[in-house]
Amino acid sequence: MTHILNPILRTVLNQFDQPAEIGTIQPLATPALLGHWYGLYGAYPNERQRGQIIQLVVAYALLGETQVRPDQTHDLAEIVQQLRAGNRDQRLVYWRFLHEHKLPVHVLIDELGLAKATFHRDMKDRLPLILDQAADCLLSILQPALQLERPPVPAQLYGRAEWLAEAHAMLKHEQHVCIIGPTGVGKSACAAMLANTWQGPVFWLTLLPDLNDQVESCLPLIGAFLQHHGAYNLAQHLAIEGGKLNSNVALGLIRRDCASLATPALFCLDQSEVMLKQPQAHHSALHSFWRALAAIPNVHVLIIGNRVFSDDLPVLSLDPLESSAFRAWFDATTTIQPDYPWEQFLALIAGNTHLMRIVMVLIQQERSLAAICAMLEAHPGVSSLIERIITMLGPSAQQLLTILASFQQPVPRSLWPSSDLQQLEQYQLLQAGYRDTLELWPLLRKHYWQQLNSEQRQPLHEHAAQVHALLGQWTLAAEHAIAAGDYSQAIVWWFPQRHSEIRAGYFGRMLRMLQLIPLDQVPAREAQTLAIGQAELARFIGSYDQARAGLAAVSHTGSDSLRAYIHQLEGDLWEAQGQIEQAMQSYERAITILDTNHYHQEAILYVKRGLMHLNHERDFEAAHQAAAKTHFIAALLSGEIADEEGNYDRALEGYQTALEHACTLNDQALQARAHASLAIVHARNERTEAIEHFNFAIRYYQSIGNNVRAARNQSNLAYFLGEINQPHESITIAQEAYSFFKQINSRFWISLNTMTLANAHVALNQCDDAERYAQEVLHYEETAHVPFGVYILGRVANLKQEFAMAERYLHQSVQLSQAIQDRFMEAKVWRELTKLFYTTQRYPDAQHALTQASALYQQLGLNKELDRIQHLAQRYNGQLMVN
Repeated sequence: MTHILNPILRTVLNQFDQPAEIGTIQPLATPALLGHWYGLYGAYPNERQRGQIIQLVVAYALLGETQVRPDQTHDLAEIVQQLRAGNRDQRLVYWRFLHEHKLPVHVLIDELGLAKATFHRDMKDRLPLILDQAADCLLSILQPALQLERPPVPAQLYGRAEWLAEAHAMLKHEQHVCIIGPTGVGKSACAAMLANTWQGPVFWLTLLPDLNDQVESCLPLIGAFLQHHGAYNLAQHLAIEGGKLNSNVALGLIRRDCASLATPALFCLDQSEVMLKQPQAHHSALHSFWRALAAIPNVHVLIIGNRVFSDDLPVLSLDPLESSAFRAWFDATTTIQPDYPWEQFLALIAGNTHLMRIVMVLIQQERSLAAICAMLEAHPGVSSLIERIITMLGPSAQQLLTILASFQQPVPRSLWPSSDLQQLEQYQLLQAGYRDTLELWPLLRKHYWQQLNSEQRQPLHEHAAQVHALLGQWTLAAEHAIAAGDYSQAIVWWFPQRHSEIRAGYFGRMLRMLQLIPLDQVPAREAQTLAIGQAELARFIGSYDQARAGLAAVSHTGSDSLRAYIHQLEGDLWEAQGQIEQAMQSYERAITILDTNHYHQEAILYVKRGLMHLNHERDFEAAHQAAAKTHFIAALLSGEIADEEGNYDRALEGYQTALEHACTLNDQALQARAHASLAIVHARNERTEAIEHFNFAIRYYQSIGNNVRAARNQSNLAYFLGEINQPHESITIAQEAYSFFKQINSRFWISLNTMTLANAHVALNQCDDAERYAQEVLHYEETAHVPFGVYILGRVANLKQEFAMAERYLHQSVQLSQAIQDRFMEAKVWRELTKLFYTTQRYPDAQHALTQASALYQQLGLNKELDRIQHLAQRYNGQLMVN
């Protein structure tokens, strides 16, 4: 499906050498979409300057850049030259659009060095994909989804002068203040006025239930706010971590960012009661976060709500306006004299400033206060008054009001005709947002929207979805698509952009949105995509069981890469819970799928190449080589399938056949691959043939310069030598592999070799070295290796006859092994405990330990280990029995 910004991007490219023309293209040339780039040439760039900004960001997008910032040095000519000398896709765009786009087709073909048929195919098939990718990069550069709030500042606040002075002084002195008061008293308006007079940067956030009431939703917005003021620590770390940061780490970064600001920042939190009315688990974290924010130096915090936020923060109450303030408001707004008893009027509006504002709108046309009060008495509340306001509007203004009612967030002013906006602004029914955006007065929008039925709402949702998609706000676009019943379109829009949407602070909306899509009403492919998205979000907040259940509920179909990713995601979920065995199984399934697909593709290519050699070039030797490589792949795949099934004899047969084909081809890379596979199977069965195959694989990998593969095979060989009681040889090889992985800082393989060294030294009764390496294993904290490190410490203590300490270590190793469900390791530890208990003459405990080890080895089907257990029992004069 073509990217919705693709047509706009084509228009820009077709006029690329005319910046003044580009600077008028809507909605791209608006502050809302250009975001923090809009001010690159000053606060109010003209059309040509806007066009130059668009040239820059589009050129960067074509290069695939996503992390550029306005404060960097930019040279458009240099960027365009990079496109001209770039890869095939970049050169295609350059010669098709940039400067030379008016060249004749035959000249373009020559410049690109393509065949005529290839050129036309690229124009038809390849170019749209290139532009789709560029559109995604463009949105990553502009980040239009990061919408910072700007509260509407009232033109005049009546009767609040003294209160505002006290609040301002208190905020300056106390550093943090909570404003509380009943609904409709004007808390947000007063706070907006305070924020407007603040001499420094102001961040404002209005909490909305289930939409942005999580720490994960606040951090990207705070990061974007601080970045806008030249402090980049939080924003950069969020970008690196994909939007997920520990709140304590985030607070440290905010502290650092705020310390770099020239003047103290003011952080405002409106509707704080959202986290107090019906507190949920994530509200506790958010509450703690804002309290901690209030303790940061160079930061002042203003919290607005209808109840006390925290007992240890200073509170300032806002009481309803007095009669004199309402009368001053009325007199300033209209010249008519009230024809209704003033005290009765005040009783009708009950101190609610929202009602008073509605009355002030109506009084512009309905010149009788008595008539308005009669309406209010007949229909208490605001609905009838809002209906009256709507009838005051002309047809075009009413139509625009209907459209705007579907938007819950500010949208660019430039999207709507100024003539239609005029009447809505005249009655003050619109309020300004951030970067030249606007929205309906929320009270009007809410009540008007409630009057529309589902049939009337559907086309409005469809239109709003298109607008939000055009603005790169994919979560909001998907929300409206879901409300319109177009679930598939919602998934298509949202899923590819989900990671950037998390970074834009839409985490809470995404959670709620996905819950609105009924799985039984979407096709299987979209249901699978939806389950992946839900699992990723659940993993993001630590709901691992929920995420796994969602993945299990859908069929795993689709492309190999998608199925492999599902298994990878399952593995991540198991690993996060410390279930290492299950995680490894999931990862292995993913690897098998990708390897199978790789072999399949590789075999197809060899077959095609062989046919070309045979049919076109008549090169029989090359055709034979292609056939032999195909046979190698088939044999290797056959061996891996048998290996996965546990049929080791068939696996050896397949790998041996693959090795023969590799030798026929005299290809060392393929021979190394086959020898490594043979070595693993022999090692698993404790056959000494494994040593020869490992050595072949190491030598071949070293000869072709693949030192990482060589070192991995050395690590496996060293471990195997330790298992078959050749500790001296094990130490020599493990030390070499250990040094290599130390140089490249590969923690897993360093830890594995450290584990091997510890095991070999304990076998030689070299307790100090064994203990040192065991401690290093624990230092690297590789979950799968930690039980082994503790086990070695237990063996060392046993050798030193420190039996109490040895028992403590070994029991701890059992618990760690059980936690990650490593039954092989657990069995090994129980066997060591058997020896310890027998030595200390605790025969019932020794019998219990032996029984545990035996049962685990039986579950694993390891007959050789069971034989060892039998010999151990016999060695102890038959006092212990094997089940």
